[in-house]
Amino acid sequence: PAPAPEPELPPLDVQGLWFGTTGDGGLFKLEVLGQTEGSFEGLVQVSAPDGSMQDLAVGGTVDGKGAISFRGGGAKFSGKVSGSHASGSFTLADGAKGTWSGDK
Repeated sequence: PAPAPEPELPPLDVQGLWFGTTGDGGLFKLEVLGQTEGSFEGLVQVSAPDGSMQDLAVGGTVDGKGAISFRGGGAKFSGKVSGSHASGSFTLADGAKGTWSGDK
């Protein structure tokens, strides 16, 4: 018989404030204001590679294995959550790319 499928893990709880940096030393902040199962909404503050600050309202998803993605204002972020740490990469609306990390 075929092995039973693995049970789906419940989505991680990412509500709260994640504070950290971008790969070039700028600011990264994600505040998750509300989460329903695997979907969430919040606010991102991120330093663009040119040094400007961007404030973005975002919506995103997170799964039980920690894969996270969120987007808003033409910017896209993706990454991985592990415990109280998260990190990943982003592309801003103007095409500028970078990496981010944060802790809750």
